[in-house]
Amino acid sequence: MSDVRLLGARELREIAARLDLRPTKKLGQNFVHDPATVRRIAKLANLYPEQHVLEVGPGLGSLTLALLEAGAAVTAIEIDPLLAQQLPATVTSHAPGRPFRVLNADALLIDSPTRLSEAVNAPAVQNPAPFKKAPTALVANLPYNVAVPILLHLLATFPNLESVLVMVQSEVAKRLCALPGSRVYGVPSAKLAWYGQARIAGAVSRSVFWPVPGVDSELVSLQVEKCFPESLRESVFAAIDRAFSARRKTLRALFRGDAAATASGIDLSRRGETLNIAQFVQLVGGTVPAEPRTAIATAPGKVNLYLRSGLPDERGYHPLTTVFAEVNLRETVRVRLGETTGFTVQITADRIEVPEELSRLPVEKNLAVRALRTLGISGANIEITKQVPVAGGMAGGSADAAATLLAGSKLMSLPEDADTLHNLARGLGADVPFGLLGGIAIGAGYGDKLRKLRDSSPYHWVFVVTERGLSTPAVFSELDRMRTAGEVSNPGFGWDGEPTELIAALTDGNPERLAPLLHNDLQAAAVSLRPELADTLSAVEAAGALRAIVSGSGPTVAGLCRDEEQAVKVAEVLRQQGYRVISA
Repeated sequence: MSDVRLLGARELREIAARLDLRPTKKLGQNFVHDPATVRRIAKLANLYPEQHVLEVGPGLGSLTLALLEAGAAVTAIEIDPLLAQQLPATVTSHAPGRPFRVLNADALLIDSPTRLSEAVNAPAVQNPAPFKKAPTALVANLPYNVAVPILLHLLATFPNLESVLVMVQSEVAKRLCALPGSRVYGVPSAKLAWYGQARIAGAVSRSVFWPVPGVDSELVSLQVEKCFPESLRESVFAAIDRAFSARRKTLRALFRGDAAATASGIDLSRRGETLNIAQFVQLVGGTVPAEPRTAIATAPGKVNLYLRSGLPDERGYHPLTTVFAEVNLRETVRVRLGETTGFTVQITADRIEVPEELSRLPVEKNLAVRALRTLGISGANIEITKQVPVAGGMAGGSADAAATLLAGSKLMSLPEDADTLHNLARGLGADVPFGLLGGIAIGAGYGDKLRKLRDSSPYHWVFVVTERGLSTPAVFSELDRMRTAGEVSNPGFGWDGEPTELIAALTDGNPERLAPLLHNDLQAAAVSLRPELADTLSAVEAAGALRAIVSGSGPTVAGLCRDEEQAVKVAEVLRQQGYRVISA
């Protein structure tokens, strides 16, 4: 058992009361009080023992303690002198002997890694060796009001950084990870791409903060790749600022008289928002590496909060009205362009077991391969790390395709705008467009005509998974049979009206308000094909979930929980009963 004690909500407020601390918006102070959340962040950071981690804005120390528990050596930069003074005492009492230092400073004024030598060691460091090396990871809950400038400044100041995992508000996360052509692609997106391919690694509920912020939060992950000469960075960043100084103007107008831009080979009738980072390098006369490139992207699995199915059309497809919600289970896809044609696919698993038959699936049938082909890529190595249960009604395969589209589009010499990607996704499968969009969205048609309702999902779930999947076509066929036999109601006219009461319940993110409104037309058919699911549904609710439903076409059963703490407890009860459980 770990000797580190994490901070809970009560203790965090007690420390704040002793300090007479009143969180201030000026310093972006919103403190995470949920142990499960900071543990999840530390796990996502994928730290190795004694890795030197830089943390900015540690506040009262919630994430700091989780990083120390994970085995890291932490140097924290805290601008508030009151908090910087308190942190050593908190670490001493909650993580005795763990390697920790704190520097009371403004992170934006740190102009060299040597400034960290001014940090105060506390408690006494038993093994100071990690601090003799520059930090190689940045993990932080960044102050939201200055998150972007801090992130870019630290990446420029600490050249030894290999990985980044930061929490920012959802709107900022979308901008940081945006692709060329997206409506939110801009200066932050382009400059961050200089360092590598940023991706959204998961959502964080606003309910785990004190005080509760007025915005949703997401985690942004980045593996630092040194693709371009550092000597070019200043001129490339100046070109990015120039290109976005007037979004409606063409490059020809903005770079008039610029010899490097004229000789770059870039079509100057384009606008800056269509250029990827390699093209900005070309714009200033830089050379883009010719060797095969790698890109990484993720997409979330989903649960259907609401699903109504109409009668099949002449092709046998069922029109739907559904409300998708992303879950904190994501598919990660790394694409490396091949020098020759042909594809290889490698599949690994995180938090789930992958059926052996998946590894025997012909490469050409893999949705990720099909996604690359739609982009015109004829050869690549694809590495898929799965978190979403296979054939479980949670769109794991569709998330693979969505993540592959995102990764593949980053590798294209021609930019792919958001609308183009969405249309490509529709051709791959009904759930693929939602994998690109994420958050919470209402779908019509076959589930592919989407309207976003929330940028992220604040809900916590427990998923009971089974070894055997369920065929989605088989479930729809069973639903048709049951309707014909009168075993379930026929949808009739008006089935596709929007669930206005459920949509209204999403506005405040209250799971207790949402729970009684969950609905899935396919649940009866899934239970008919797998009668044991009825017992599973009852078991999940008996364990404490607010409501249990079959996820999509099943057979995964989803239990909606009040918060992350309750989800952990429900999962433990179900594991003791022999169920295979994932909480997210």
